[in-house]
Formats: sequence, structure tokens, C-alpha cells
Amino acid sequence: MNIITNKEVFSEENQAKLPKKAESRRGRPRKMPIPPVLPNIASDTSLGTPVTSNAVAPTTTNGSSNNTADPGERKTVFYQASRPRIIHPRPDIPRANGEPTIRPRYTPRPVAGGRFSSPSVAPSPVQPGRIGRFQTPRRRPDRRQYPQDGAGSFIQPNGSQTTLSQPVAPRTTSTEQVKIIPLGGLEEIGKNMTLIEYGRDIIIVDMGFLFPDSDMLGVDYIIPDVSYLDDKKDRIRGVVITHGHLDHIGAIPYLIQRLGFPPIYGTSITIGMVKQRLEEFNLLGRNKLITIEPEKDVLQLGSFRVSTFRLTHNVPGAVGLEIETPNGRLVYCTDWKFDYNPADGQQVDFRTLAAVGSRGVDLLLSDSTNADKPGHTISEKVVEASLSQAVEEAKGRVIIAMFSTMLARIQQTLNVAYRNNRKVLILGRSMQQNVEMAINLKAMVVPPNTMISEREVNRFPDEKVLVISTGSQGEDRAALSRMANGEHRIIKIHKGDTVIISASPIPGNERSVSGVMDMLYKAGASVIYNKILDVHSSGHAYQDDLKLMLALMKPKYFIPLHGERSRLILHGKLAEEVGVAPENIIIGDNGLILEMDNTGKVMPTDNHVPAGYVMVDGLGVGDVGNIVLRDRQAMAKEGVFMIVSVYDGKNHHFLNSPDIISRGFIYMR
Repeated sequence: MNIITNKEVFSEENQAKLPKKAESRRGRPRKMPIPPVLPNIASDTSLGTPVTSNAVAPTTTNGSSNNTADPGERKTVFYQASRPRIIHPRPDIPRANGEPTIRPRYTPRPVAGGRFSSPSVAPSPVQPGRIGRFQTPRRRPDRRQYPQDGAGSFIQPNGSQTTLSQPVAPRTTSTEQVKIIPLGGLEEIGKNMTLIEYGRDIIIVDMGFLFPDSDMLGVDYIIPDVSYLDDKKDRIRGVVITHGHLDHIGAIPYLIQRLGFPPIYGTSITIGMVKQRLEEFNLLGRNKLITIEPEKDVLQLGSFRVSTFRLTHNVPGAVGLEIETPNGRLVYCTDWKFDYNPADGQQVDFRTLAAVGSRGVDLLLSDSTNADKPGHTISEKVVEASLSQAVEEAKGRVIIAMFSTMLARIQQTLNVAYRNNRKVLILGRSMQQNVEMAINLKAMVVPPNTMISEREVNRFPDEKVLVISTGSQGEDRAALSRMANGEHRIIKIHKGDTVIISASPIPGNERSVSGVMDMLYKAGASVIYNKILDVHSSGHAYQDDLKLMLALMKPKYFIPLHGERSRLILHGKLAEEVGVAPENIIIGDNGLILEMDNTGKVMPTDNHVPAGYVMVDGLGVGDVGNIVLRDRQAMAKEGVFMIVSVYDGKNHHFLNSPDIISRGFIYMR
């Protein structure tokens, strides 16, 4: 530890760096206020790297220094942290993995008279010192000593950052309502998009698409209906993305131009995935993409202040949102799970979640995907062990199919291949792009001499090759389907191959996945899936984890989202078991307008906004409606029968015999 002495502090060189005497309004020098005496922090290594400073060390009540060096000299040390922090005598909260300690944030609460209540964490007794003008203690706590709620990097819509230092304002006395409007994600899994509106300010959370059902012939994707925003695009202050899965970012290229290109906020991995989607549509240069850091950056979007906290999912960079509105606080948690051994090693900070709940949550919106499954979600470390076992036992080539966005699972597979001395080939354009993006962002580490190209794969024996592929959902043109059909130009399935499907079928895709598996078996491959071995872990919380999140947040009102109606109801029952009042649990549907008044009370209204299906067919958006789908279904079911002939309208007779054309229709000549 570097200690500076009294002589060094008052040397001529350091004297020049000391602040000048302040000038009073009348131009006369006034005495600088003597700062309060701080406790000794020289021995607290949890505060960071000790550095020297030109200041005077704190002393004990008898005037002696707390340090053991020369008692005739006064000394001090301060710590150097990764971002500015305020030193004050409050209890430390240790963080996981040996990271530096943090201070709990001061949460002001409105009380009678419009003042703020005392800090939620009481300060420790300080040493005596002159802390007032007349050397008497202040009547009210000196809030300048405490970090204020929301302290951190403050990001304006133009991307500039400043430091927050103001407390959150108390609830407004206005009768204006905060509106929460889900445009997707209720009574379905996908098409996630939620609007939060107050006055002339609107923020959007997520903008995803939904995969079509098998009877939606010719439809590629289903995106949210944003017609409600057509005359309100100037009010949109930003789009906040929780993570990079397509059911949360897939609709951005189709809707962002219609909405006037509002700024898009997300973590580095999420923004990287959004960039890839925009590049495919030549829209990258027209969008403003802003990267945020969870638990540090705060967004001021019109009337809303948005903080983020890290959540665990099967894609890196997933976050939950704490949204301060003029009428109350709401928390948005979608697509998350609690994993105590995550693949990337970044556990959820439960202290952060508890701190969010202690500040008071008026409304919680949370993931319901696995609300029907008891217990806890399987850890990713269990999946890695199962993959390692399957690869070790395989005698020939190994092919592992998964979602292209499962970067943590891809990292696990690379590690397993390296330990088993196998070369890795990645198939699927979207997966190749995501891996390249993750490597560039240093979110993925490729073991040396592991990756190979398609041209190199045939140079190695089968027992030295591992293929990571797309197609876990049985998509027609995905790499796994083409391999199963014998249509892939590089990989042909043959006897001795082991195919691992490291994913669960999305509801509606079961038949497609089963068909691909049948073709793999027919080609002679061994197929391993989740019912045989734990080769997949859901990215969504099971019942016990859902209860834990509810207990941590302690919401007054609760809206389950991200699931079919049955799962929303089951999640609501879990909330009731934890202690949420039954009348405060709202099972909504897409388009329903919910309002929060200035007391934090949330109630559904009788009004809806348009929230139907907008279908994407090739490059056409919204061109296909229910009538077109019905006609396609009729033609697919009954066939098409056409009669073609040339008719002379002037002489009123046919010029040739009719030609009969049929498709899917049998007729007798």
C-alpha cells in the first residue's frame, strides 16, 4: 500500500494542486467548509486498488492516526474503482466472485409534506467532527454523503452520457395515467412487444416475430400490428431490447422504418444481433443503436427512467428492466431462469434483485413459458456434462443441432470438442454470423486449432469431426434437414453418425422435428435428444424459480406474460401462493390497455388497440390476410381446376377447344 506523508501533502508541488479559496458574493474570501471526518478505509481491500491522494487522513477520537506509520505524520489513502463512487460510512454488501464491494443505493420515499424519508439503509456512526456551520450536527441527514437512487451512467437519446446525482422524484399528483399495452406475447409464445405510454412519451420493449402455424401456407413470419402508433411515431422515445432472440428482435427490420427509426438500446451482444438483422435489409446505416451496460447505465427516455439488471438466459446479454414512471415503478422480466452454474459464469446477482424489490415494485411482468413445470430448471453445466458424455461415447462423426442464437451452448460445445480432440465445423449462415459477431465482441473464446472450414472437413476421419448445425426445429432449408434429406453438398448422413438435437421443439414444430428424426434414423444415424439424455436446458424458469422471483420483487400488481392462456393462469396462481392479492393479478390479452394511476394502482380498461396478426410473405408485409389464407387452404385441400379458351366477342364463338388445367384435382375426360 502506498502511503503519502504529511510533508508530501504540503509540499510546494502539491500545494499548487489544492483548491483555491472560494469567493463570497461580496467578493471577500470565505472559509472553505471543513468536510466531515471519514472512517479509515486504508485496510479495506474490498474497496479496490489503493492509491495516494492529496488529503488528510482521518483520525481517531483522541487525535491519533489509525495507521501504524510515523505518529508524527498524518496520512491517508483512497481507493480507485472502475467508476466514480462516493465514500461514506455505510455497511458493505459483498458481491459474488470476489468483485469489489458496492454500496446500496439510497431510495428516497415521499412522505408527508413532500419531503423524502430517511435512507433505507441507516448509516454507521461517524467519528466526531465539525459538520455544521456552528460545529453542531445537522438536523437532517446530509444527503450529499449518500449515493442517490439511479446513480450511474446517464444516457440521453442522442447517446451522450453524464452522471446521475438526483433522487427519483415522488409520484406525480397529475391525473394522467400510465398506459401499459402489450401488442404481443400474451396467449402465445413469440411476437413479444409492449408499449408503455405517459402523456406524449412512449417507450417500446422488444419487437419480435412469431413463427407461423403449419396451416398458414406461404407465411414466413407473423409480426405485431403497430397501427396504433401510426400517428404517434413522434412520441416514441426509444426501443429497449431485453435480449437477442428472434421472438424479441425479429420484427425490427419490418417495423422500425414505419415507426420513424427511434433509437434502439441493448447490451453489446443484443445490439450485435440487431445489427445483423438490419444488415440483411440494408437498414443498418439509418438506425441509431446504443449499447448499454447492465446495472450501470440508466436511460432517461422522456418521462421514463429505465435501469437494467442482468438475467440468465440461453443467450448472453439478457436483462430485466426497472422502469420508473411518473406514477410508479414497474419491472419487466421476460425470458429468464436462475442458473447457479451458468455456461458463461455470470450468475444473477440476487442482491441486485432484492434491492430492486426493496425499492417498491408496483407492477411486475414476468415470463410464464414454463409455469406448468415444477422444480428448477436444469443447469447448463449439467448439459455440458451430458454433451461431453455423448461425444466421448460416439465412435464416428458427431452432429449437434441447436438454435443459432445459443452462443453459450456453442461455447460449451467448442470446449467439449477441444477436450475430445475433435475439429469443429459450423453449418448454417445465421449461426456462422452469430459466432463471428461473438468472437469480435470477445464474448466467445475459440480453443486453438479447433475450427475448420467446409473444404477441410473431409480431410479428417469421422471420429475427429464434430459439426454444430442449425435446424433443431425441423426447418425445411436448415442445415440438419438438408443433411437428413441427402441434399447437403458437404455432409451426407451415414451409418455410425451420432446426431444430438440440443433443443426442445417450439410448440407447433413437433411434427417437423419428428419428421427430420425419422429421416436421420432411416439414414443410419443414432439420434440423441432430451428425453434420452439431458442435452438441453430450457432458458425459461420453472415454478420454484418463478416463485423466488415473485418473492424477491414483492409486487403489488402482477401480469404474467410470454405464454399461452393456460400458463398465464398457472403463473397467476403461483403469484397468489407467494402472497400477491388475487384481485391484483391480471390475466390480459394482446391489445388490452392497462392503466396505472398516480397511486400505483393498476387496472385493466375496457379498451383495446389493434393487436392482430400481420403476416410476412416473402417481401410483402401485411399483404396476406385471413381471406388469402383461407383460399390457400381450400386450394391445398381440394385442388385447382382451370378452363382456358379463346372467345371471339364480336362473332360470339370460341376460336379453339378449351384447355383444361388442374392441380391437385382429378377429373375424367
